[in-house]
Amino acid sequence: MSGTSYDGIDVVAAGSVVHTYEAQLQSTLAELERRHRSPKARLKALVGVLAERAADSIAQYGAQYGSPYGTLSSELAKQTEGSDLLTATLIQIPLDWAEQQFRALGRRDAHDLAVELIAAHQGSAILTSTLGQPEIMARQTRRIQRWIDALHPLTEPGSATSPAKTGKESHRD
Repeated sequence: MSGTSYDGIDVVAAGSVVHTYEAQLQSTLAELERRHRSPKARLKALVGVLAERAADSIAQYGAQYGSPYGTLSSELAKQTEGSDLLTATLIQIPLDWAEQQFRALGRRDAHDLAVELIAAHQGSAILTSTLGQPEIMARQTRRIQRWIDALHPLTEPGSATSPAKTGKESHRD
């Protein structure tokens, strides 16, 4: 069944794929809530799941694909000339969920931390697929998980423990 086409993209088919991924993401996040008691453990597990899915996507479809969610969202956004509900949902779902977890950690800068987490993952997915170096994803996943471990409740403005703000990030990994 063919749907309305927008610059060569079957919007109905794209919507079906997005909704399938959306259901998968919602199910995964619910499972992380059940399996992990602390927000830090849930965030670290999310990073691991996203990295695993990106690695699976690269293995199944080739090096030109990284994060299945980021790749699809990016390609749809290019075709629809900007962000809309269809293109944004696969990034927005984990972004909103991560923000909730950072808030549960007592972080007033929860939104910024969630953006940093998702941006770091998506960036490592792009580098991994573009350079054909899966070890980048593995290293960045460990780095992001260490960053999550290092986070403390925000006690005063500007005291975020982001690697960019502390200058303590190691470049060994």
